[in-house]
Amino acid sequence: MENFLLFIGILIAIKFLLFCKRRLKKFNLSGKHIMITGASSGLGKELARECYYKGARLTLISRNKLALDSLLKELEPSSRKSDYGNFVQIYNTDLSKNDKFEEIVKSAESRFGGVELFVSCAGHIEVGSFLTSKQEDFREQMENNYMSLVNSLLPVAKEMCQRKKGRICIVSAAQVYMPVEGNSAWLASKAAVHAFANCIRPELNRNKVHLSIFAPGAIDTEGWEKVASKKQKYLLDIEGKPLSVEKACTELLRGISACDLYITTNPIFRFIRICSLGAAERGNSIIDILLSPFAMLTCCGVAKYINFKSR
Repeated sequence: MENFLLFIGILIAIKFLLFCKRRLKKFNLSGKHIMITGASSGLGKELARECYYKGARLTLISRNKLALDSLLKELEPSSRKSDYGNFVQIYNTDLSKNDKFEEIVKSAESRFGGVELFVSCAGHIEVGSFLTSKQEDFREQMENNYMSLVNSLLPVAKEMCQRKKGRICIVSAAQVYMPVEGNSAWLASKAAVHAFANCIRPELNRNKVHLSIFAPGAIDTEGWEKVASKKQKYLLDIEGKPLSVEKACTELLRGISACDLYITTNPIFRFIRICSLGAAERGNSIIDILLSPFAMLTCCGVAKYINFKSR
C-alpha cells in the first residue's frame, strides 16, 4: 500500500512539473502568421489588435467588408492598398457558403508563409424560445457557426499537418457545459463545434498540430448587447456579468501559449468542465480526478440554481 501511494505521489509530482513547464513556455507572436476568422468585430477584432501590436503578421477573414476595411486602416493607416498592408491582409467572404477556402489559404500563405496559428471566431448568435422558433433558425445557426468552421479549418489543418507544425484555437461557449434555455439553436451549433473539435484532435496530434477549445462565458461586445436586449432578466442573471473583450482576449492568448486543451474564463466553468468531458481527452487527468468531488458539487449547485431561476 505504501509503495502504491508513493507511486501515485511521484506520478502527481511529474504531472505537476510538466504542467508548470508548459505554463512557463511562451508562444511568441512576433513574426508569426496568424489567421483569424470573424475578425471584423467582437473577440476576433480585439484578438487581431492584440496580435498585431505583438508583432504578428495577420490574415483577417470576415463577411463584413466595411468593418474589415476600417480595421485595416486602424492597424496600418499608411497602407495604400485596399486589401493589405505590410503586416495585415484582409479577405471578405461568407464562410458558411465558401467551400473553396483553400484558394484564400494559398493566397494568404504566398505572402506571409504558412499559417502558424488559426483562430476561429466566426459565428453568429440568435436567441429565443424554442417553441416560437422555426426550423430555418436552427439551419442558419448550424451554417453560421458549424459549417463556417468546417469550411475554413479543413484546408488550413491539411496544410499544417503536411508541415507537421501549427496551432489551432476553436471558439466554443461555456454554455456547452451548462445549457440555459433560450439558446437552443445557437447552443446546439456550439455543441456541434465542441464535439467536432474533440473528434479531430487525435488526427491533429499525430501530425504535431495542437488544438485548443476556448469556451468563454458571456463577453461584453456589441453582439452580446444586441442579444441581451432580447433576453429576460432571469436568463441574464443566470449567465452573469459579461467579461470584457480585452480580458477574454488575454485569457485566450494565455491558454494558447500554455497549450491548454480547454480554455475557460471562470473558475466555475473549469469545475463544470471536469464533469462534462465524458471520455474526451483531458488536459490533466490526475488533477481532474482529484478535483472531481468538488466539481460534482459545483455542477449540482449550478444546476439547482438554473432550475430555481427558470421557474
